[in-house]
Amino acid sequence: LSPAEVRLQAANAAEAAGFMRVRRLAGGGAEFEEALRLARERPDDAARRVDVVVTELQVGADSQGGLSVLMLIDSLWEGERWARPSYVLLTPRRDKQVEHAVRQRDRCWHVRHD
Repeated sequence: LSPAEVRLQAANAAEAAGFMRVRRLAGGGAEFEEALRLARERPDDAARRVDVVVTELQVGADSQGGLSVLMLIDSLWEGERWARPSYVLLTPRRDKQVEHAVRQRDRCWHVRHD
């Protein structure tokens, strides 16, 4: 199995066991932005709440799409650093600029995957 398939199996198992609820919004785009916007506007709505955003560096055809997601989170939760969802960026290689962009924000991490 590829690393991506192993991650997917782990997420599915955790969801089936009731440890978490996963919303899959592949490829970013308008649906993803709308989900984050609604999570920001309705923080008490459990169906819309987003606790953690996990994305890969490349989202669809955008090689830096994961950083675009981080910037979207920054803009939606500006000034509310403890209310914002945690963010995890999966990167295929070590990149000092990407690491710096993620490290300078609260509740954000990067993990190398292969």
